[in-house]
Amino acid sequence: MHSYCMGALLAVYFINDHDEIKSQTRKYCFAFLLFAVGVFITNVIQHYSFGVMEENLTKKVRESTFAKIMTFEIEWFDQEDNSSGALYSRLATDATMARTLVADILALVTQAISSATLSIILGLVLAWKLALAAISMQPLIISTFYMKAIMMRSMSKKILKAQNKSSELASEAVGNHRIISAFYSQEKVLELFAATQIGPKNESLKQSWYAGFGLFVAQFLTAANAGILFWYGGKLLYHKEIKYKNLFQTFFILVSTGRIIAETGSMNMDLLKGTNALKSIFMILKRTSKMNPDKKDGINPVKISGNIELKEVDFFYPTRPKQMILMGLSLKIDAGKIVALVGQSGSGKSTIIRLIQRFYDPSKGSVEIDGFDIKFNNLRALRSHIAWVAILLLDEATSALDVKMEKLVQEALEKTMVGRTCLVVAHRLSTVQKSDKISVIHKGRVVEEGSHDELLSKGENGAYHSLVRLQPQATLR
Repeated sequence: MHSYCMGALLAVYFINDHDEIKSQTRKYCFAFLLFAVGVFITNVIQHYSFGVMEENLTKKVRESTFAKIMTFEIEWFDQEDNSSGALYSRLATDATMARTLVADILALVTQAISSATLSIILGLVLAWKLALAAISMQPLIISTFYMKAIMMRSMSKKILKAQNKSSELASEAVGNHRIISAFYSQEKVLELFAATQIGPKNESLKQSWYAGFGLFVAQFLTAANAGILFWYGGKLLYHKEIKYKNLFQTFFILVSTGRIIAETGSMNMDLLKGTNALKSIFMILKRTSKMNPDKKDGINPVKISGNIELKEVDFFYPTRPKQMILMGLSLKIDAGKIVALVGQSGSGKSTIIRLIQRFYDPSKGSVEIDGFDIKFNNLRALRSHIAWVAILLLDEATSALDVKMEKLVQEALEKTMVGRTCLVVAHRLSTVQKSDKISVIHKGRVVEEGSHDELLSKGENGAYHSLVRLQPQATLR
């Protein structure tokens, strides 16, 4: 409408009657005033509405993504792309980029498409011959504006890349300024810094020629377009096939719309980033966890006794498929008993606890509680019993304590263990001597089982006896 009124206003000055000129000018001045008020009101409403929508969209995306992530199995978090830092960044940036795509970029694209459609229709209605001439020129002009914007963005990236070396040198020089001063190497560092500036300088000069040529082409075609349209419009005026008013209106409508389309098209990089962010979000939202925590047909016992048994279990971590952690391991833990797992680091003690909690599933064999394979349990129900200590899993519970504090904590734990199934993983053998059963793990297998005294009675050739000898604080009796 602004372009339409601007074209009509210019045509007013071709009227011979001065009173008519004043009347028409006054009318269009009021039209521009009303247009300004309307634009102000609509922009306020638009930005407020889009702002509310953007914040709600960001909140919804983050909440939905985080809730979905919390249902995934531990195996998924072991992948390099799903580290805590990567997931935090994804929640922080992807949601914002998705909001930008939906609320900002698509809004501009929609606005550009609607403006172009309306402008073409209006131009064809006002002066179809001139409109066709203008439309035929627009693709070339739009492409030059688009290429200029892309070229300027590409230039900035290349120059920054060329300056990386000098930036790294400056950073190292500032961080090691004491050493540089001590060896009186300031001049040498400055020479090196000057040398690193040669590449960025040459790149900037080369890019400036490209930028100048691109700007020349864009400005030339814009001016040439105006010249061609006014020449062709004058020809149509001479043959009385068009009026002054329609000439200016068609010119302003189509030329201004071409610039809007070009500026919108130059946002393709932002559109790509937003699309990639949406793909990342939908990959999470559509993913189905290998361990459904809300399995409706899963076993959901009100109470469990605490009998645990691992039967011929093989296991390797998905991120290390060639390294077997457990190989044919069989282990039985009776309800209400205290069983300790001992062995060298990497023997698989902590892995057994993770399998009982079903953080992972064994590649072969089964993990059973009260005679049922935990794969058929409702996962939340299973872990709720462990969280309530209906089962107590202690993985190096006193490893960070000194001897005195270890004794106090051990006494408290012994009171807690009464009447519960307890599985204790420990390197300090003094913490497991009172266990009902001690299982010695070596290379993913149970090699010895029995009480502290029973295992020691096997003599120096026993695996447990060898572990005890490595710890002087442990009691041999």
